[in-house]
Amino acid sequence: MKGEKSMHKNLDRWAHKMDRLGEKIEEVIKESDIDELGDTIGSCFGSCVIDKEQMKKKISGLIRIQKALPIRKLAEAMNIIDADAENLIYELVADGINGFLEEGVFKFTNTPEEIIKKLNEFIDRMFKRSGI
Repeated sequence: MKGEKSMHKNLDRWAHKMDRLGEKIEEVIKESDIDELGDTIGSCFGSCVIDKEQMKKKISGLIRIQKALPIRKLAEAMNIIDADAENLIYELVADGINGFLEEGVFKFTNTPEEIIKKLNEFIDRMFKRSGI
């Protein structure tokens, strides 16, 4: 009985020390902005993992198979959000690509090769701007 009380007392002291240690670690993290460092590193690796040529191949295959350009799939292939993919469609139209947007899918009247060529130009510019 006495040994059990002593053990509980030791465990309570150890738990209290661990709590204090955890609080000190949180303080240091807040003061050093290290928590933002994780986000910065994550965003860097997220964008660095993408290979330009692989992205071009995915989009080329998507266009050739679908004979249209679904915004969601374009966004996934380019690792961008849907709104940016939709804006890219508007840029295609501004650059002379004909078509219309219907239920999240851009249905074009130009040849798939013209769409692919134009998107490849956008991808090249995107990578050039990002320095990758």
